[in-house]
Amino acid sequence: MTLYVQPAQRMPSERATGGTFGRLVPRMWQALADPAGIHHWPAAPDGDAASGEPTSWWIPATQLLTYSFGWSDPGAGLRWWYDVGKPTHEARFALIDQMLGPRVDELAAWYWSSNQDTTGVDPGWIAEVRQRSGPCSPCAEGGYDQLHLSGHTDVPEWPEGGMVDPVLTFDADRQVAALIVDSYAGWYGRLNRVAAMLPATEDRSMQLWRVEVVCRPIGTLGTYRQSTVTGRWFAGSHRHHLVGNARTN
Repeated sequence: MTLYVQPAQRMPSERATGGTFGRLVPRMWQALADPAGIHHWPAAPDGDAASGEPTSWWIPATQLLTYSFGWSDPGAGLRWWYDVGKPTHEARFALIDQMLGPRVDELAAWYWSSNQDTTGVDPGWIAEVRQRSGPCSPCAEGGYDQLHLSGHTDVPEWPEGGMVDPVLTFDADRQVAALIVDSYAGWYGRLNRVAAMLPATEDRSMQLWRVEVVCRPIGTLGTYRQSTVTGRWFAGSHRHHLVGNARTN
């Protein structure tokens, strides 16, 4: 059975993968979909932060944490990862390590600097990371979000106005589905809305459904489930999903 959602106008093509600051985002998802493949990631930029290059370099990591893991609190999820020794046996943790290398400290410091009371991170550690970070770092001195990562991370949740209608195909007996979207912008918001149209399971929850999300300009974004604990859609293991949602820790 195929369910077609209410048609909408086509959105501008330059926004299909998140605009200028999302230029590396497709590469991130494609690397995650093919962990055994050979993928090249550009070195961290060291030029002018105002050029937008630093923002483009950091955004894929923030979107991976927020939308693949389904973390509402990426800082909490990273704190758990650090506490257990930053293992890389899971593909997404391995990808974060491959993309950022030792500079993952800077991303963690950026998240933790706004929430030190709940993370319990030593302020001295954050200060040390900031001191050794250049102007292209999210935690560089001069303001909390000078690279504007917050505003670009939420592209997958953008309002749906002007988007091409997605297609949801599902098998009710097997409780598997595929959501196909023409635009990367707003895909996670659409997953939340469209998946609610799937038939409820016997326990009237969505937890048994597996929804593969495919973005035509990029490829597969993963297979998602909805947590009965957090209510958020996530890929991978539920255990790894929970560590990045503050109310479950």
